[in-house]
This record gives sequence, structure tokens and C-alpha cells, in this order.
Amino acid sequence: MTALTDWDALFAAVPTTPAAPPARRLTPLEQMHQVHGVTPGQRCGDCAFLLTTYLGYFKCERFRLTHGPGTDWRKKWQACGLFQATEGESDP
Repeated sequence: MTALTDWDALFAAVPTTPAAPPARRLTPLEQMHQVHGVTPGQRCGDCAFLLTTYLGYFKCERFRLTHGPGTDWRKKWQACGLFQATEGESDP
């Protein structure tokens, strides 16, 4: 019977409280804004680093490029601190 009580004591010490949920990952745009800041009044669609894939998806040249939807970019997003106006565009 002593072996049985040893096992009971071993498993009685296991906590029964649930673990905290994992932290939410930052979106690609949030990562860029956190690292490089924000360029007020500018949009990604006016940036020289915005690329268009052969399928018509937008990607930021300064963010990691993948072939998946997780790194698709939107022209309407507020530009990060790396913003450079495209040729032919003038800064206001």
C-alpha cells in the first residue's frame, strides 16, 4: 500500500489551473510600424517599395516576401517609416 500512496502524492501536486492563452502575434503591418515607425499622411499604395506580383497581389519589398497570403499588403494601409515616394509622386 505504500507504493500506491507514493503515486497519489506525486500526482496530487500537479496544478489544475488552466494555462494562460498564448499572446497574439503582431500582423506584418504592426511589425513594420513597431520597428520603423509611421509616416503620417502617406499610404503604402504611394510607396516605391510596394510590389505587385504576377497574380495581382501586393507585397512590401522591405518586409519578407513569401508566396502566401500572410504577407499580402494593402494599398490603403498607413505607410511605415521606410516610406519613399514613387517616381513622379511629389511629397505634399
